[in-house]
Amino acid sequence: MWDLLDRKQNKRLLMFMKLVAMYSCAFVTVVISLDRQSAILNPLGISEAKRKSKVMLAVAWTMSVILSLPQVKEDMVLLPCEFAI
Repeated sequence: MWDLLDRKQNKRLLMFMKLVAMYSCAFVTVVISLDRQSAILNPLGISEAKRKSKVMLAVAWTMSVILSLPQVKEDMVLLPCEFAI
């Protein structure tokens, strides 16, 4: 019984971590692109660029975690076949 429960929790944790990695990869790529655009358009704005980059990275990681949270509770994840009437 406990072994089954542990497997279920481990599966949820693994799926959560996989989604965080997937979302963070996409969001960090966007942050890098925005940072490079900012560096090209405003090459002398180094002082504000560090703070801006840190804020954008924090937002990217936070959004990754928030968007992955439904995976923690398996009941919240809807499968496409559940939408059928």
